[in-house]
Amino acid sequence: AQKLFLGLYFCLSTYINPDDTEHIQNLIAAAGGQILEISGSHSLRENLEKAPAKPPYFVYYGGAPREFAPSLLDDLPKEMEEGIEYAACGAQVISHLKVFDAIAAYDAQILNHKDHFTPYV
Repeated sequence: AQKLFLGLYFCLSTYINPDDTEHIQNLIAAAGGQILEISGSHSLRENLEKAPAKPPYFVYYGGAPREFAPSLLDDLPKEMEEGIEYAACGAQVISHLKVFDAIAAYDAQILNHKDHFTPYV
């Protein structure tokens, strides 16, 4: 599977649990994808100008939270706003579950199916 994501670039949401972030980064790298280290949409715009022909995928956490924390309700709108900002910069917004599905099916085209995260962008 090391060539599955060859030539594809990914940015991960800052709101993904750090343990999950590391796991997702390792899976993407094992499939040949590259992680763009980006802090905010301004940095994304800069990377898009010098980056690949294909826009990157912005990966958000699409599953149930690991544990309920009081900050969860505060973080959810922030994560959604983060996804909207990345989509406005040209990134394709996808759930981490799509990354897992694409790897499991050995089909990178799964990443291109429309997600329902940003229907009005």
